Amino acid sequence: MFLFLSTSHRYIDALKAKSGNLTLVQTRQGGVNAGTWINEKLILKLAQWLDIDFEIWCDERIAELIKKGNDADNTIATLGSHTLRPVQVHNAKGANAFSFNRGGKENCIEWNVKVAVGLTGQTPTQLKESAKAKGVPSKNRTSGKEVIRHQFPDKAAGISIADYLHLNGVSDQEAINLANHSLPVINKLLEIKNRAVKSA
Repeated sequence: MFLFLSTSHRYIDALKAKSGNLTLVQTRQGGVNAGTWINEKLILKLAQWLDIDFEIWCDERIAELIKKGNDADNTIATLGSHTLRPVQVHNAKGANAFSFNRGGKENCIEWNVKVAVGLTGQTPTQLKESAKAKGVPSKNRTSGKEVIRHQFPDKAAGISIADYLHLNGVSDQEAINLANHSLPVINKLLEIKNRAVKSA
């Protein structure tokens, strides 16, 4: 329904004019990867259309940014980016490199155990064993974080936030605490994203 509104057409036309010829909506029928996907450039507009409270929240954040200046670390886009697998993988690699440089392989393993337990209550080994017992394909359980990405999208985003904070020198416990506190916002973003995909 959203895609058939005249306001949506105007917005999509403006996006295409500004960004070039990009695919904003993609639908695949049949097979394993069936579904409808919406480009990230359109997702906030759709989410605002779906949820008036979110639209008001976005308006308030924009007003806040105008008053306080453009501080990208305080925008919804920054938090939302942690729901994306490439961002999660990038932050995981960065956190591993940071940990390795601070104390070698053991420090790297220690961080990955801390963050997995801190956000899921399970070690990476426990997560992989549980996924194997559930019949999860081996490509989706190459690491504890990979299991989390496939089974717990909200926790995966939280871990990405913790990894980002960790690689920027925030203490381990503070990074994990902040990541846990971000989960209600992450869950709302994922809920809106899922509704958007179903409605498109």
